[in-house]
Amino acid sequence: MLASFLPVQTILYQSLFLLMAIAIEGFILHRQLQLSRKTSIQYAASINLLSTIVGWLLFFFIQPLLLSDIKIQLISYIFFNRFLNSGSTPYSFFIIIGFIISFFISFMVKFQALKSLDSLLMESNSIPQILIKLTSLRYNKKKSSHLYSAKHPSKATAILLANASSHSAMLLILTLRYFI
Repeated sequence: MLASFLPVQTILYQSLFLLMAIAIEGFILHRQLQLSRKTSIQYAASINLLSTIVGWLLFFFIQPLLLSDIKIQLISYIFFNRFLNSGSTPYSFFIIIGFIISFFISFMVKFQALKSLDSLLMESNSIPQILIKLTSLRYNKKKSSHLYSAKHPSKATAILLANASSHSAMLLILTLRYFI
């Protein structure tokens, strides 16, 4: 009886997208920010779960404000992978706009979450660990300061690259799902 109104397909696709995004973004964070594999996966999992929660909360907050026809079509597409009218749909434009907005909102949420995680973890580090990090940073800057900055892009650039990669993979799967 629960399966009759529970959107199982949506839950499965959301889980697939989360696992895929965590793997892709964890790899990119590992390469771009020179984090350990474990730390990069933990960061990617944390920021993606937070981004997903914020996205669904925004969806449930915004959908009552939409026009009735657009709201019905959007909910039908998200939960059942189809529009209600089977003919040519002008609603794909709204789906594309929603995907673009989703990209930028998730980027902002992920970037703020990564900054917050870094500050929380930095506060919990003990003084000797901070001194070790500062010593290694000083050594690397003495070694070659211009190469060091080129090897380590900013967190915003790393998150943008990771978010773009994971959203591209999601878009590819959604496109394949639509045509198959």
